[in-house]
Amino acid sequence: MYTIPRSSPEPPLLRLWNVTAPAGTRMFRNHCHIQFEIVLFKEGQGIYSTKGHDYTIRKNDIFVFHSNEIHCITRIDQGHNLTLMNLHFEPRYLWGVSFDSLSADHANLCFSRDDRFPNRLPRNHPVTAQIRALLLKIEQELTKQPAEYQLMVKSRLNEILVLLIRELQYNAAAQGTSVGKHSIDAIRRAMRYIDDNLHADLSLSAIAETAQMSPTYFSAVFKQVNNITLWHYINHKRVELAMHAIDGNPEAKMIDVAVSCGFNNTANFNKMFKKYTGITPSFYKKYGHIAFYVE
Repeated sequence: MYTIPRSSPEPPLLRLWNVTAPAGTRMFRNHCHIQFEIVLFKEGQGIYSTKGHDYTIRKNDIFVFHSNEIHCITRIDQGHNLTLMNLHFEPRYLWGVSFDSLSADHANLCFSRDDRFPNRLPRNHPVTAQIRALLLKIEQELTKQPAEYQLMVKSRLNEILVLLIRELQYNAAAQGTSVGKHSIDAIRRAMRYIDDNLHADLSLSAIAETAQMSPTYFSAVFKQVNNITLWHYINHKRVELAMHAIDGNPEAKMIDVAVSCGFNNTANFNKMFKKYTGITPSFYKKYGHIAFYVE
């Protein structure tokens, strides 16, 4: 697995890894995450399932899933081990100053998409081939790590996102959003505060204060910007922090992981972990990231 930054006590902003999974059927799991995901299938065939659709998988297919979108590989055809490349990045990986960040029209790109946009990119569209080439260039940068590779990775990723918006109408329905830049900036300040304090006893009033909004108004704007509720975001981020903690110390006791990630008991921790990943903490502890691809 390659990450940006390369090492951190917090989950990385971007990570890329390759997985080979054996043939077989899998149960449908309610698996989702805050990270935006782009998947390139290098070999094999099967079925990728979402809440509303079953997509066939072929070599060179590319899938895109926004934050909180449930998805799961449910079948890998016999005789066709599946090899795929996953690229995950946090929404805040894209945040920059006004002139080099997504405009207000597309500020929620990581949390929403046009309902008409399919998760699998059109197979014969020339832009799909362009995006495939860019993904392989990102992989090459992360593998070889030449000078300023992190800057190049972000540049390639930005190019992919612009192609999704311009050429494939990924977020066409977002045009003309009523959320202004000031509100978006305020929500992002609050999200940074949340990310920095996941281990603490977070309260709505304290979070809203960082955005200089009333709690009620803040909750409404947060949902409008991110397409998920505040507490859904917090619990999901805490689960992802727990996964990172387990990755760093597989021998850690689950109660210690739970408390360090803001959960007050293991029962609540287990419930939230299963809700957002589709697997238990103990199953993840056993298999790591491969857990999402085994039967």
